[in-house]
Amino acid sequence: MILDSLNYEQIINSKNKANLVLNLAQNLTDSTKQFHQDILNLILQENKIASNTELQKGLQNLKNQVKISKENINWHQFIEASQQLNDKQIDQIYKFIKSEFLNNYKNESIQEIQQKLDGKQIYDKMQPINKFSFVKLEHIEKILLDLPKIEQQKKRELQSQKSENNSINVKSKQKGNPVEFSINEENKIWDKLKNLKGRDIPLENNSNQIYQQHLERTKGQYILRFPPEPNGFLHLGHVKSIVANFESALRLGGICYLRFDDTNPESESQEYINDIIGSVEWMGYQPFKITYSSDYFDDLYENAIKLIKKGKAYVCELNSEQSSQYRKDKLPSPYRERSIEENLYLFEGMKNGKYKEGQYVLRAKITYDHLNPTLRDPAIYRIKYTEHPRTKDKWCIYPLYDYTHGMCDSLQDITHSLCTLEFEIRRELYYWFLNELDLYKPIVFEFSRLNVSNNVLSKRKINKLIQFNLVENWDDPRLFTIQGLRKRGIPSEALKQFVNQLNVTRTGNENLIRYYHFQDSVRGHLLQHSQKAVAVVDPVKFIIENVEQDFSQDVEIAENQTQKIKKEIYIEQQDVAKQNQLNLDNFYGAKVGHKICLKYFGIIEITDIQYEKNNNNEQNKAVLVKGKLISQEFNERKKIKGQLHWLSSNDSQIVQIRLIDRLFNVENPQGLKLESELKEGYNKDSIQSLNA
Repeated sequence: MILDSLNYEQIINSKNKANLVLNLAQNLTDSTKQFHQDILNLILQENKIASNTELQKGLQNLKNQVKISKENINWHQFIEASQQLNDKQIDQIYKFIKSEFLNNYKNESIQEIQQKLDGKQIYDKMQPINKFSFVKLEHIEKILLDLPKIEQQKKRELQSQKSENNSINVKSKQKGNPVEFSINEENKIWDKLKNLKGRDIPLENNSNQIYQQHLERTKGQYILRFPPEPNGFLHLGHVKSIVANFESALRLGGICYLRFDDTNPESESQEYINDIIGSVEWMGYQPFKITYSSDYFDDLYENAIKLIKKGKAYVCELNSEQSSQYRKDKLPSPYRERSIEENLYLFEGMKNGKYKEGQYVLRAKITYDHLNPTLRDPAIYRIKYTEHPRTKDKWCIYPLYDYTHGMCDSLQDITHSLCTLEFEIRRELYYWFLNELDLYKPIVFEFSRLNVSNNVLSKRKINKLIQFNLVENWDDPRLFTIQGLRKRGIPSEALKQFVNQLNVTRTGNENLIRYYHFQDSVRGHLLQHSQKAVAVVDPVKFIIENVEQDFSQDVEIAENQTQKIKKEIYIEQQDVAKQNQLNLDNFYGAKVGHKICLKYFGIIEITDIQYEKNNNNEQNKAVLVKGKLISQEFNERKKIKGQLHWLSSNDSQIVQIRLIDRLFNVENPQGLKLESELKEGYNKDSIQSLNA
């Protein structure tokens, strides 16, 4: 089947292409063979794959994409993955440049040397060397651009020796299955920030002039930003991003902006803005400045004018449905070839409120048939007659996220723009705008989104849970919103510890962190840092019959820690047999005629249990338990299987506690959409309010 589509002339004239086709045929799997024609075109027609190494990298990327979806393969991502250098290759090129060129400049700064080096000269010198056959000119130019960072990293590596002692293993068990993950204190994002990269795109390189101007403005300081959209409350996934950005800036002596992406006035409110500011401060961080995308609306508008004048943007009047179909079918908009003068006139009319919502949009003029759908003439401005929370009625056109995001990063001189992996496909568009406008380009890195099993983080899904009365509100303690986690009593330092254990990786957006990992991590923090109290949940009064009324004894429950036991104590309802309960053979709690041990104190023989009377349930709950003290001998006590937890009644107070469990019985509830599906997967025992 694969041979029917081959361009035989291409193969006959090129031994390399023949080898590539043979290699492709040998490495296609059941999951990837349906894409053989697309890959052949990349090899034979577009000349995008030039070596077996590139082919193997591309095929691995394809396998990863297929795991997520077979419907929307991103071939642009395939190409970039095939041409991306690994750390070893980058190190090889750097060492060659250092030995052949850098060592010739002894008394000059790396920035001065950087300006003198010629990428083409280095490339020509490397070409005859077999081990550098993989090198392309853009690889060298990228490394030259990053030379100051690479040099600084090399110095850091010389100054610090890596040690296994800095690695802490955290273990947890769930139903007997051990789960391990390691916290490596030298593998945090702030330690590897200098070398972070996602994909090598030629478009992302700054010119030496633009980069030097950036360095003059920033003095080499690290500048990051946390850019939430103020259309909802933050959740645990945002905590990961908050820590990645603010903690990195803190550790590296840099700064971090809190920048609100307020480009959609319909869904934004001051309530969300205030809550987000409060959440960041509760996490222990102080932003360098609080800014808004709307602060740059004038700049964004002027840059849109520049794009129109360059012939890189046009006004389109296809409606939303038509536009989606045209882009899906890779067809050009019928308005794509408007004159620059007409586009300027129409765009000014959009700004001045002459047209209806949806009548016109401004589109970037990139291409209409690109492999990457985000590059198919994306919309960058739309008309909205909604008052903005900050700019009020000054604007009736608003920029879209893809246009705004990178522009604001550039205008703020952000050095490292961190976001989650779903934005990876938009990265080339991010750089296209900056490249066309000759603006500084930050380093962009996408990392895996945080998903926790048996719960949801999506604002849309949480709204549904509230709508269907499955949770009370955004601060419901079962939710992983920051409000909910705070209400649950989890301190911010415990959340930081949890996300730091995960590190920041690119292992995939669909990965699930198990609920019990989160629970174990938080529990470990609380054990070390919180004040502890003893509680008996759902208490039942217990009377020791054969001791004096004023009986009191100090019982040692831990080293240097005692607890008083008296004639009347409380034990837990779950440790008492229910009335008429069957199958008591394996029940080691309190039942008449049975011996139990009050933990750390003594053996008690149960003489009587009184139950509720106003309940027709056959298994009524206990209200009073009586028993006689038999022995306090340690060797006798440890033989008893039923070791019961207790508290003295007159030395304790009644409180209400809430027991929080998984919100869903389904491990991955992300796919639940309908009300019936959500209710079926919902854990009805996810919260219990009890006296203690």
